[in-house]
Formats: sequence, structure tokens, C-alpha cells
Amino acid sequence: MKLNEDSVEHEALEILRGIGYETLFGPEITPDGLYPMRELYSDVVWRSKD
Repeated sequence: MKLNEDSVEHEALEILRGIGYETLFGPEITPDGLYPMRELYSDVVWRSKD
């Protein structure tokens, strides 16, 4: 396996999924994305999905 940023990121995401975390695609959770997790790009803390 070639070791670069992409391969490390994918492996880390697989590990996190394996221990029960949900991963999300970055562009979809931006303020103007399909499933925004914050109101502004400057917001540091995400609001609850519930």
C-alpha cells in the first residue's frame, strides 16, 4: 500500500467506522451543503443532528 495523505485518511475513517463512529462527506455538511451541521463557516461547535 502506498503511504500518502489519502491512504492514511481512508484507513483512519475505516478504523473509526469499525468502532462505531459515523463518517460524513465534508462538502455535504458545510453551511450550504445538503446536510449542514453548522450555520456559518466560522462556527466552531456543531449543533446536534437531533
